[in-house]
Order: sequence, then C-alpha cells, then structure tokens
Amino acid sequence: MLWYLLIATLLITVVSITEYAFGVELLGLRKTEERLLTGMTFSRGAIPSSFSYFFLILVFLDYFNLNLRWKMFFISILSAGILISMIRSLILAVLIALIFIIISRRKTFKEVLFTLSIILAFTVVVFISPFIKERFNEGFMDLKELDINSGHVSGNLSFRVLHIVERFNYVYQDHQYLIFGIGNITEGSFPSIFKTGLRNDQGKIIQLDTGDNAWAPLFLRLGFVGAIFYLYFFLRFIISSLTKASIYNISKALFIYLILNLFILSFASSSIANGYFWFLPAIIERYCRDE
Repeated sequence: MLWYLLIATLLITVVSITEYAFGVELLGLRKTEERLLTGMTFSRGAIPSSFSYFFLILVFLDYFNLNLRWKMFFISILSAGILISMIRSLILAVLIALIFIIISRRKTFKEVLFTLSIILAFTVVVFISPFIKERFNEGFMDLKELDINSGHVSGNLSFRVLHIVERFNYVYQDHQYLIFGIGNITEGSFPSIFKTGLRNDQGKIIQLDTGDNAWAPLFLRLGFVGAIFYLYFFLRFIISSLTKASIYNISKALFIYLILNLFILSFASSSIANGYFWFLPAIIERYCRDE
C-alpha cells in the first residue's frame, strides 16, 4: 500500500513542478504570486502534502530498497516539490530530518556522505535562490522585531505568534473556556473580538479557524486543559513509534515525522489540529501491528 501511495505522491509532485515551471494548468494546483517586504515579487509552487516529506524520510531510510539511481530520482522529485513551495518551516524540517537520520542510523561512510551531500545541496539552493534566502531573512528580522505587547504584525512569524497569544489569552480569562474551550461553535455564532487573523471575502477578520498554526485552534476549541490532553495523546504516539524504531524503519520515519510536525510545522500549519492528520500515523501503526 505504501508503495502505491509513494507513486501517487510522486505523480502529484511532478504535476505540481510542471505547473510551476511551465505555467500550465493540469490539475489546477495552487500557484501564488507574492511580494516580499523588499518589494521583490516571486511565484511559489503548490503546498506539498504531508506524504511528500514523510516519503522523503522513508526513501532516505532505504525502506523501499531502491538502487542509487532510483533513490536519487525519487529524492530529487520530492525535494523539488518542497523547495518550490518556499515554505521555510518545511525546508527547515527536512534539513532537521536528515540530521536525525544521520544520527539515528549506523551507516557506512558512503551513506553518511550521500546524506550530507543532500543537506549541502538543500542549503546551497536556499542561499542561491534570492526568494528563499530573502524569506528566511525576513523571518529572522520578524522575530527580532517581535513585540507581543504592541500587537504590531511585521511579517508571517509575528502574525502567527500574536494569533496564538490572542486566542490563548481569551480562553485563559474564563475558567470554563480554560478547561473545555469554546467547543464546536461556528464562525457566524462567535463575536468579532480578535484583531489578529486572516480576512475572509468580506474583508472581516476570521475569528476561529486558521491554516497558519495549530495551537490557536487547539487552545480555542479544546481549552488549555484539552490541549494538554491532546498533547499527551500526541506524545504517547511519539513514544510508541520510538519504541519500535529499532525494529522497523517505518516506525523510525513516523517518529521523525511526528516530532517535526509537533515542534516545527505546528507553528506554520494547522495540520495536527485536524483529524485527517492522523490518517498516515494510523496506517503506519496498523502496518507495524500486522508485521
């Protein structure tokens, strides 16, 4: 089953790269035009699915027993799909994943050299591409200028931090919300009290849901206590995959995948706050039980 999912992921990634490179519309995958603070405009490819970086980890761990030529081909396709998205957190997560792989495996010098060369190639692309490099520079400047008390948003990172803080402060001020959160209340039934958020088609700030981070909706919907329970469940899943990592490479890949989602990608995407996130871990868990 995983082999078929890999092929499907590769095909979708190839379509995304083709649409980005040639400006043609095949599946209508999202391609956006953006402007940096410096005034520089650039195009970004479609956001890769979570399968992309999970399978990238699996290929590096030699789960599919590919020869070097096919391994390089699969890595190149999956890596290109991630790089053209220019998502800083995802690029950083991939680099950290590769470091995890080097540390966690007893590899020959040749294998270590191969993984290090991919890390170097990733880093070189980041510094060569003026758009990716400038996005990282903007992120560093954004964090440097962050002032939570002022509520001033200077970039994506400060926006996400203020978005989380504003929602957390709201539930913190009410004992009921602190424990249980606001539950499944709809956007239309909730008052417009938050000043930080994306705008809808009518130009109004979206109060409840966001795709920019997972912690704001978790705190808001589940409350602080509920978020702690969810985090406990998440950590149990991480520990479970870690205990099997020495037996199954796929469990090692799942461990790295969960760690990166919890500590890095959750601050740039709401994936872990959505039910579909657990589709992949559930498949892997079932697979390991059947082995």
